[in-house]
Amino acid sequence: MYSSPIAPTGIYGFPETLPRKTWYLRVMSHTKKIKLCFASPQFFPTYGGAHQRYLRYLPGLAAEGLDVCVFAGTATEEKVTRGNATSVWSKYRVGEMIPAERINGTPVHRLRLPERKGGYRRWVFNRGLDRFCSDPTTRPDVLHMLGTIRVGSIPFVKRYQRLGIPTLYSVTTASKTVRKKRFFDRRLLKFRVLFSTMDCVVANSPAVIDGLREMGVSTRLELIQNGVDLDKFHPARSPEQSRALRDSLGIGPDDRMILAVGAVMPRKGSDLLLDAWVRLSKKHPDAHLVFAGPRYDIAQTEKGEFRQRMEGLLRAAPDPDRVHFPGIVEDVPSYLRAADLFVLASRLEGMPNSVLEAMACAVPVVMTPFVGLSADLGRTDQEYLLVDRNAEALAQGLDRLLEDVELRGALGRSGRCWVETHWPLEASVRRHAELYEQLVQ
Repeated sequence: MYSSPIAPTGIYGFPETLPRKTWYLRVMSHTKKIKLCFASPQFFPTYGGAHQRYLRYLPGLAAEGLDVCVFAGTATEEKVTRGNATSVWSKYRVGEMIPAERINGTPVHRLRLPERKGGYRRWVFNRGLDRFCSDPTTRPDVLHMLGTIRVGSIPFVKRYQRLGIPTLYSVTTASKTVRKKRFFDRRLLKFRVLFSTMDCVVANSPAVIDGLREMGVSTRLELIQNGVDLDKFHPARSPEQSRALRDSLGIGPDDRMILAVGAVMPRKGSDLLLDAWVRLSKKHPDAHLVFAGPRYDIAQTEKGEFRQRMEGLLRAAPDPDRVHFPGIVEDVPSYLRAADLFVLASRLEGMPNSVLEAMACAVPVVMTPFVGLSADLGRTDQEYLLVDRNAEALAQGLDRLLEDVELRGALGRSGRCWVETHWPLEASVRRHAELYEQLVQ
């Protein structure tokens, strides 16, 4: 069921694919602090659930005794949310390293990437990471890859392994393991080859693990559940904590705030939620809907149908001013503490951290079924309310919670208890640290 975290051993106990000198150096490095590198084409301040989660792991991994760094590319201009980063990046040529910065106490090394996405952009990133890993002064002991990855990375992954660097990758959504049948032969085969090249693949959900096995991935698979920072994500201690944020959105103290955290896009079911709110808003004129996340321009995908549907629903709404699009928000806990309800209407996920964080803040959660849903997320009608995936059922579920104060309180308390029991940040950080140690042995 699991393959060895390192290459199969040959005679004298040396891996068949590694030179004996490289293997010796790896063994001798155990007496030193393990150097861990997270590699991703995009990293903070860009938006992404996996990036945000591992960003919160950085201090804990350092406390576990790991020497941690991040290798990342520059973000595209429209995704930058702070500072004058693009004006700094423009001083460097494509493929050139930018002076490192520290985020959460961890050095982040950035490579200037082309603005235009595509194969050349991925090649520039892979080539820069190859130079970083080949340099004796920056070479890590373990390489953990995050974010979007393509089959073109396989030659580079094999090169890292020949250098004696175990390489692993995190699959954080079911989108890479569950595909429509017409994509099976082409896409799933590519992903199977790509994932099997890694020394280890980490998943955050049993459903994703099952998908990887069904795909035929032959490398080591590890289930490490998400960790939630309970000191950061906690219930509001007083109404004053959320008043300023609600005021900034034009939401009064007696109004109801329904919150969704994530990109405004088809997969997240943003149009489904907006449709449900339009139906609900006639009965609840005090209900506001807030989409906290990037508002993507979908005009070039799905023939613009999603964008047209969103705009049509807003025109049909009795009061479109009660629908808010603050874009990317850095202080997600404040939005959660200000919310009366949290909604996930996604059709495809892994283990949605946004739901766990809402539970940690004792916000009652309404969800629709999605591919990747597992029992680890909680129990229906105890930690969250699960309704059919259509606008009318979702509107009825929201209405039920808005009308039932006791049910809202019960779901909020039970959700917080579930996260405290099953999803502490420290447990996830510790399991990651143990895995890295195993990979370098």
